[in-house]
Amino acid sequence: MGEKMTEETWKPPKYGLAWAEELLPQIEIGGEWICSFATYRKTKERELTLVARIYSPEWDTNENIARVKKAVESIGWTYKESKTIHIIGVCLDKNKV
Repeated sequence: MGEKMTEETWKPPKYGLAWAEELLPQIEIGGEWICSFATYRKTKERELTLVARIYSPEWDTNENIARVKKAVESIGWTYKESKTIHIIGVCLDKNKV
């Protein structure tokens, strides 16, 4: 996803915001959006909650989750994290474990 993000400097690109504004309203309340690094549940009309995340030493999952949070909040939605976030382990390269 490009250069390293810092919480203060990264801003979602316009195409990312347009994508979020188109995708998120289509999800029914209680429905889920599953992406390559996490699973989110639409918990209210304009609220997205992180419910599961990938753990892999090769992926920067925290950065990707932070980017989704910023994008969601930038379009006026509420972003939350579940009290219990399920961790899903992934190992892509057996030589790096």
